[in-house]
Amino acid sequence: MIVDLHVESRSILIIGGGRQATRKAEAMLREGALVTVVSPQFSATLEEMARDKRLKIIQKTAADDNTLLEAHPDILVAATDDIALNARLVELAKSLGILAYNASSPRNSDYSHVAVAEIDDIIKVGVSTGGKSPVMAKAIRDTILAMLKRTVTEEMMMHLKDEGVRRDLRRDCVEMTPPQGMP
Repeated sequence: MIVDLHVESRSILIIGGGRQATRKAEAMLREGALVTVVSPQFSATLEEMARDKRLKIIQKTAADDNTLLEAHPDILVAATDDIALNARLVELAKSLGILAYNASSPRNSDYSHVAVAEIDDIIKVGVSTGGKSPVMAKAIRDTILAMLKRTVTEEMMMHLKDEGVRRDLRRDCVEMTPPQGMP
């Protein structure tokens, strides 16, 4: 099942500072999450994002159970090069009711990072291979995105944008209407 998880303003703890951690941090930041990365070393991209105040980095020589217990995030991403540490952190997170992703073993995660084809932050199509082949998922995503760009018209996009505005106005009107019997 593919679910569009809304992580805006949610706290995300990423343990690991390499390529996988960087990609996951970028994805979470695009969705408005509050990201903290813990690692003894960080990619140049993570360091740059920290300098730009887009995320927080904590340099620790060893992330352990206490790192997770102290932060108690909404979501944990275990993305170290230590498979056993990733597994232990994910199991602890699950026992604490924290959604968890294991970069070493996506099948043992609570969720998957799908390859997303996106047009104007309105249309999103997710492609998942269930962790079997992220490379193939990205190739399929790119094919779908090219197809969407050829077939989705400007008129369709305007209709979607207008419908979103109408839905927001209806919601706002409902919230402003007093309950029956109230002045």
